[in-house]
Amino acid sequence: ERMLRNYSEPEIRRLEAIHLNTGRSQMEHKVLQAIFWLGEATFPAETASKFAHLSIAFESAVGGDASGDELLRDIGITQMLAERTAFLLGSNLESRKRIHRAVSRLYGSRSRVMHGESAPVSEGDLAQWAWLVWSSVRAALDLSSRLSTVEEFAHWVREQRYTLPEESVP
Repeated sequence: ERMLRNYSEPEIRRLEAIHLNTGRSQMEHKVLQAIFWLGEATFPAETASKFAHLSIAFESAVGGDASGDELLRDIGITQMLAERTAFLLGSNLESRKRIHRAVSRLYGSRSRVMHGESAPVSEGDLAQWAWLVWSSVRAALDLSSRLSTVEEFAHWVREQRYTLPEESVP
C-alpha cells in the first residue's frame, strides 16, 4: 500500500504534467493507465485480486506490441514482458537474468490466478510482484520522457540486446 507514496517529487511533478497534458504520447498514456491500476491494487482485497490488478498495471506499463514485431509471435508475451523488464530494471547480467526469471514465473502464473486455476497467491509472491510492477511503472515513467510510442520502446529493447549493461541503463 505504500507504493504510491514512494514516488519522488520529480516523479510526482512528471505525472501531474502528463495528467494535465491533453496531447500526451502513447507511452505517457500507458504510464497513466499503469498508475491507475497500481492504485487499484492498493485497496483492501484478496491477494488474488491484488495480484490481478498488479498484472494489469504491469501490462499497461511494459506491454503493448509494436506493429510488425515478429519477435512477439516467436517468443510469446510472457517472455517479451520479461525481457523488457530485465532491460528496464537490470543494471548487469546477473540482475537482468534474475528479473527475467522472476517476471517469467510471476507473470506466467497470472492467467491461472485470474481464472482461479491456481493455489492462492502467497504474500511473498504478492510482495515480489508488487515491487517488480512498481519498479517497472517508475522506469516506464522515466522512459516516457524520451520515447513516445510502443514502437520506439520495442526498438529501444532491441538495441539493449546488443549493448553492454553499463551502456544501457535508462
